[in-house]
Amino acid sequence: MKDIERKQFERSEWVVSFAGLDLAQLTDQELLDLRWQKTVITSQNPPGIPAARSTYLEPKKYLTMDERTGKWVPVRAGFDNLQRQVRAALEALYTEGEWVVPAQPSRWLLQRQPHTGQILKRYDADEDGVFFAVVSDLLVQFGARLRRCLNPACARFFLHHDPRQRYCSRECSNRVAQERFKPKRRRDFKAEYSRRVARAHPRARLKVGRKR
Repeated sequence: MKDIERKQFERSEWVVSFAGLDLAQLTDQELLDLRWQKTVITSQNPPGIPAARSTYLEPKKYLTMDERTGKWVPVRAGFDNLQRQVRAALEALYTEGEWVVPAQPSRWLLQRQPHTGQILKRYDADEDGVFFAVVSDLLVQFGARLRRCLNPACARFFLHHDPRQRYCSRECSNRVAQERFKPKRRRDFKAEYSRRVARAHPRARLKVGRKR
């Protein structure tokens, strides 16, 4: 995988992994970091990718000012709503094969650079409109790698690195393997021996004890 393609793939992995996060377990600082990562995903591209995008940030949707401390704090409802939409997108594509993008860009612009002649694509929209436009581009590029973890206790979506990959992580793979080979119940060898003797000698009285 080339360097540019790898960076695009990492952005796609961020989107898919965001759908599987337990947001309730994240601290305020971790949510603020998540907000910054989301902004980077939608506003920056690896060198050489001819796609410039602009966005109108809406801090009130994801951030609010704490009047007591004067610091920004996350609006958890905004993150929860965004995650629900991303999860719905992956679920629809994986199970139904189609996803209707919830927020379309208001304008798509093509701009030709005067010195190089390179044509750049630019999305003018609100913050979530640009985000889902970027998500759409990334899923078109790497959607063939989308899979659901076969660990029933996980079932998260992930992008595979190898066509043979069936689990989102080594932990899930090991957990399923342990469950597969773990005996359903502990064998009682003493009871089994007693039943065999009872069948062979119905009238015999047998006492089974520990060897001394």
